[in-house]
Amino acid sequence: MNSDQLLAEVQRHFPEAKTTTESLIRYERSQNGKAFAIYLFDAANELPADQKALDSYQESRLAPQFFKESVNLQWNIYFYLVVDDGVSKEDLQQAKALIEADRAYARKFVVYASQISSVLAPPTTTAVPNARDASVLSLWIQRLTEAGLYAAVVGEQDLPRKLERIVSPTEQYHRPTQSVIDKQRAARLAKMSLVQYRRFPVRRHFSFSGVNLIYGPNASGKTSLLEAIELFYCGRNNRNPIADIRYKIEGVLSDGRTETATQSRKLQIFRDRNLNWYGQAEEKANNLYQSFSRFNFLNTDAAVAIASSADGLTENLSKLLIGPDAARTWHDMERVHEALRLELKRGRQTQSELEKNLFEIRQHLNTVQEFQPRSKNLQPRMLELFREYRWQYNPPGQEREFLSALASSLAEFVSLLDQIVAAGWIASPVTAAAVDEYLDESRATTDRCEPVLSEMQNALLQRAHWQEEMRLAATTLNLLEKAAAIIDANVPGLMRERTALVQDLDEITDRMPQMPSALLARIATDGLQGQTLDELINATQRAKYQAEIQLSDAEGVYQSFSRLKEQSERWLQQLRHIASELISTADERDECPLCHTKFAPGKLASHIAGDLDVLQENLGQQYLAEVQRCSTLLDKIRVVEADHIWLTNYCRRSSLGTDVQVLELRNLISAQLDNEVVIRNRLAEIDRRLAFLAASGLSYPDLSEIMERLGVYGVTFDNANSEELSNAIRSCEERAVAARAQLAVSNDDLAGCTDRLRAEFPETNGSLAGYRVEISNLKEKVATTERIKRNLDKLFLRFRWPRKAPLSDLIVAAKTVQRLATDLQQALSEELQNNRLLQEALASREKVDKELQALLLKLQRFSIAYDALDKLMKESSLSSEVENALMSSKAAIERIFSTIHSPREFSGIGSTLLTLTKAIDQSEVKLSEVSTGQRAALALAIFLAQNAQLETAPPVMLIDDPIAHIDDLNSLSFLDYLRELAIRGDRQIFFATANSKLASLFMKKFKFLDDGFTTIYLDRDGVEHMGYEEGAV
Repeated sequence: MNSDQLLAEVQRHFPEAKTTTESLIRYERSQNGKAFAIYLFDAANELPADQKALDSYQESRLAPQFFKESVNLQWNIYFYLVVDDGVSKEDLQQAKALIEADRAYARKFVVYASQISSVLAPPTTTAVPNARDASVLSLWIQRLTEAGLYAAVVGEQDLPRKLERIVSPTEQYHRPTQSVIDKQRAARLAKMSLVQYRRFPVRRHFSFSGVNLIYGPNASGKTSLLEAIELFYCGRNNRNPIADIRYKIEGVLSDGRTETATQSRKLQIFRDRNLNWYGQAEEKANNLYQSFSRFNFLNTDAAVAIASSADGLTENLSKLLIGPDAARTWHDMERVHEALRLELKRGRQTQSELEKNLFEIRQHLNTVQEFQPRSKNLQPRMLELFREYRWQYNPPGQEREFLSALASSLAEFVSLLDQIVAAGWIASPVTAAAVDEYLDESRATTDRCEPVLSEMQNALLQRAHWQEEMRLAATTLNLLEKAAAIIDANVPGLMRERTALVQDLDEITDRMPQMPSALLARIATDGLQGQTLDELINATQRAKYQAEIQLSDAEGVYQSFSRLKEQSERWLQQLRHIASELISTADERDECPLCHTKFAPGKLASHIAGDLDVLQENLGQQYLAEVQRCSTLLDKIRVVEADHIWLTNYCRRSSLGTDVQVLELRNLISAQLDNEVVIRNRLAEIDRRLAFLAASGLSYPDLSEIMERLGVYGVTFDNANSEELSNAIRSCEERAVAARAQLAVSNDDLAGCTDRLRAEFPETNGSLAGYRVEISNLKEKVATTERIKRNLDKLFLRFRWPRKAPLSDLIVAAKTVQRLATDLQQALSEELQNNRLLQEALASREKVDKELQALLLKLQRFSIAYDALDKLMKESSLSSEVENALMSSKAAIERIFSTIHSPREFSGIGSTLLTLTKAIDQSEVKLSEVSTGQRAALALAIFLAQNAQLETAPPVMLIDDPIAHIDDLNSLSFLDYLRELAIRGDRQIFFATANSKLASLFMKKFKFLDDGFTTIYLDRDGVEHMGYEEGAV
């Protein structure tokens, strides 16, 4: 197709189309004389193959025309590259994708020539006649109500509560009666005042037109304004339908009618509206908001979910196609259906268990009823034994209590009898009389032996006391003798002398600590005659000062010589050179030109070359020797100075002044050194003597220890001399003799006590402990016997027995009666237990039977409910109803989807709900595999198709930030479609967004409508924004 053919084709539909200077065909769409869209066409014999070619093509063909248009129209330019119908879609696909994805200058489309008329007149969807048929939600509610399951399935209660309502149903089905209602179509909303409503929006009065843009920052009340419109029509909000809020909204409709909406409006108003507007009959509730949300208020959550995630597509599509409450109701039915299946499964298992339990209880009941009592045979034998022993039997009616007490008493009786017979200290045969006789004899023996035992203990204590006295006397005497030997050897005197010598030596050492070696030799010179220490110190300081000056001078000379040595060597070389020059010009070459000394032939030159080096070396050695001499002298003076410091300290410690003469001081030091030698010699002699005595056992530490031990034994001394020790030895010997005499008396007393106790206990070893054990054992036997006898005496009152009859016979009789009582008690307990088991078995049978009947009733109701739900879910499943809803609106959805999705690569919906058909080859693609923007466009197409079906419902469309997940091209396509609806004029559009760029784009798209377009800016302060007023841009 060439340009002329294309112009003819466009003008056939639109005669106003013209050719531009760029050889493009331009058609301008307008409304009421105002242009709102520019369509440009170009015959494309060859499409750009890459981006570079496309950019070049646009700059030369499209850019000049773009800049000729007004600013608002620049956002509404649509450029169509028309190709012949014969070009295959496969050949066109790559270039088409490149061109339509480009965003520069204008929206661009590649179309066939046959598509021009559809491009210039975009298809819209008209109302569908059967749009008011009952929804699947109404069908489900009716069927659930008929089955008595509505309250158990629908609602917010938890699953256990739902199941409980199935078991105990409270609702009855009443077929709803439909009111006669006015079929007049609802009018648009012209004005609205929020007299009583939420805190936001801050503005309270609004005027509306055909297209209304609501924009502003987040949390400024945009969604609340849309929900106020929803509340005005429906009385509830889909986002929170159970909220109990107070409101008053005054509205003016487009036909002039006014209406005040409050929370106290009757429910019948909304039921009638739901039936009239959407064909949904209701009996109890107000679900008008659900229908309104499906057809008038875009479910943004479901649309966003479809766009943002490929998961849960069926559920989210169902929210758009049949409403979110239908999807929730289906989910509730699924949960209850599954819960009923599990309950039936568990219930049947429980039924089997209960039936098994009931069978076992019946078998157990038969066993219990066959029990045979034994007490009838044992009771006569018991009575016979009691008569034989003349014991008292229990009164009638207390047999079990009596047998229990009897068995306990006899058990105690037999135990006591066994103890007394098996004790072994009562002569056989053991009788009651023999027990009394044993107790009397044993008490008498105890009374005789206890005083003797006390005497024996006193005798033993006395003997031990005098034995200890003898041992102490012997020990003390031994210590005294050792002390006397040490004192006689003069060990204490030697120790006293040694202590005094050590003290003197310490005083000498304190006066002369660390005396310099050869000190006395250095001050033993004749030159010190009559010189004091102060004078000597002053003279030494002066000598030191002079020596330091000499050393400093010598070092300075040597250092100067060392620094000038190198320079002098250079000078020396120069002098030698000059001398050689002089000699070479002199008449006498062997005569010095300076001093005129004559040398042997040839010796003058060697003298000049060598003597100067030797002289320099000798001079350096002399300077160094002088430095060493001065340093040595200074070191000697410092040694002398150290001697003077020591002597000064010695004078201070000896309380002498430094004005003492040096020779007198030397003599004093020498005398003290001689005294130190004498002291050390004497100390060595004393130490040798003490060591010799210590080797013989006569040491001073031994004496100290002996004196300390004697003090413990009560022996003390004033001076510890030989006389005192002799007196102490005599006193100790006398003490030993007295203790020996008293010990003999104690031994005689002990022997007498032993003889008397041995007469009572001949087999005992004769010790005090042995007799104590014998008496203690005897007392224990008496106490044990008395305890047993006291308990037996109490039982003898009940079970009488002759005093001289053997108790062993009584044991046999008691055991016989005890066994019989135990058997009879056991028999009675078995009979009582059997009666209890019989009652329990009867009660268990009744309980299990009731549980089984209740379970059967519960299972019956669960089964009926499960069958009803199962049938309903199979006949009207969510997927099938969604599929039906989609198919019934398929043509409308496809027409809208083909218009608003970009790139236009899909021709429509596939064979299933979750597939799309590719335009190029009619193959199907899963909805989860297409782009986010394409899925979002499909969600919008579904809503727009749903809204287009309305006949009598409010002609409003509430859209709250719908394109957050749509790319730019799909956003523009969607706004273009809304513009077509606005031009057609049968829908009132409310569009809310927080996106300033989108709001600006929306204004550019709809500005041409003038009074038909209203902008409403909301913020948290209620201030107008950007200079826009209501009703104007």
